[in-house]
Amino acid sequence: MKIRIIIDYKNKEITNSIVKALLPDDRNAPSTLRLKTWSEGTKLNSEIECKGRFETFMSTIDDMLASIQVAEKNLEIIKK
Repeated sequence: MKIRIIIDYKNKEITNSIVKALLPDDRNAPSTLRLKTWSEGTKLNSEIECKGRFETFMSTIDDMLASIQVAEKNLEIIKK
């Protein structure tokens, strides 16, 4: 199972900040999961590949989206 999440932000700085916030998840994934997050201009790309259970795949997608939301909210707070 594999999915790619693509989110287009207003500028590269926001995109790069969120990518940096997600990198520890990429590096610490269990062996049944492959997570890769990168930027292309203003687009955040996150790819999730799971060789385990469907439930694990869905939970990982949910966790990734929650992490993205937390990073976005932190950037909003920092801007204020």
